[in-house]
Amino acid sequence: AFEDLKWKDIDRWTKNTSLFIFGIVDGAFELGLRTHSDLEFLVMYKKSPPALKEFISRVEALNISLFRHLSSKGVDGIILADDIAYQRGFLINPQVLREFFLPSMVRQAEEIERLGLIPFYHSDGYYYEIIPDLIEAGFRGVQCIEEGCGMNAADLQREFGEQLCLWGHLDVNDIEKAGRPGGLKELSDKLKELVSGSRIILGTNCGLFEDMDISRL
Repeated sequence: AFEDLKWKDIDRWTKNTSLFIFGIVDGAFELGLRTHSDLEFLVMYKKSPPALKEFISRVEALNISLFRHLSSKGVDGIILADDIAYQRGFLINPQVLREFFLPSMVRQAEEIERLGLIPFYHSDGYYYEIIPDLIEAGFRGVQCIEEGCGMNAADLQREFGEQLCLWGHLDVNDIEKAGRPGGLKELSDKLKELVSGSRIILGTNCGLFEDMDISRL
């Protein structure tokens, strides 16, 4: 099945480890940019609102079936992944996100919770403005806190730390800095202060990839 190809190692992780396992499922915004040209999708809310709503509805139905499949495989949480932002802000007006995409995200978060799983949300970039919306939508955490984009983990922790788990903060550049004279101490002092606060999963913003220096990480 498609689902088993997409998560081909899932049984190995859920059955043979005691780790908390998240399944990653793409959201409607991410899939929209991938299945249409960027410009075509970004103006769809103006040119054809019914078509955009239908697309979001179809993605929602697909995702709910994937959540149920992942739940049957024994995962503990779901990351709904949408890259809605870049370094300086949103790829689309936040009000468009609220009007067209957020209602579907609420229903998806509700289904994740109904399955007994933990809903997280992922986006790269600077998406600070909609964090209260994500909390209200039912997401328990956000993955990817890019300080280079203005997403300061300590500030977010102070403002939202009692409502939201923050996951990320480490960048590829941090791993490189740790190899320079004094770099590791500077980074570790900063991280010690951060992890002394509430609800944070310290990790990379980009996951793990083949050329990453894992031993330094």
